[in-house]
Amino acid sequence: MSGSGEKLPPTSPRKCRVGQNTELSTITNMVGNMKINSGTRNESEFLYFKVEKLTVDELKKVKVKRVDVNGESLALISHTNKIYAIQEKCPHYGGPLDKGEIEDVPPHGACIKCPWHSWKFSLESGQCVAPKRDDKCLKLYPVQVSKDMKEIKVGFESISESIFNAPP
Repeated sequence: MSGSGEKLPPTSPRKCRVGQNTELSTITNMVGNMKINSGTRNESEFLYFKVEKLTVDELKKVKVKRVDVNGESLALISHTNKIYAIQEKCPHYGGPLDKGEIEDVPPHGACIKCPWHSWKFSLESGQCVAPKRDDKCLKLYPVQVSKDMKEIKVGFESISESIFNAPP
């Protein structure tokens, strides 16, 4: 459209909003000594899938672990007696967040730092806090932990189609 004098409307960046992908980790409950993310939505709105071959104690030792649940790659994080489940790829350029470090960034609290470009995302809201970007949001998932602290489950809004396409 160059030279025509026509102006295209500006595109608005995608904002991190509570109620989009960010609301799932905003409230925590206690199970034993471990806080878990149950989210602000009703737990019955989610389908929970067990994380295979990983207990809470094992996660506490490694702090961050890549897992495949419901056909999706996630990073599970144990930090200050809380368990978080987040998308495994950085929304910036796809860096492996399971290789990232956890940092406390005032006033945002616990954040995951991407190992590729050092972008930091809040584990509570999903917002990109360094650099401050409203158009890059981290997807968060609700977490349940069994009373015996052996089983971790991650909540999804639906069954992923990719699990039906997996090779035998």
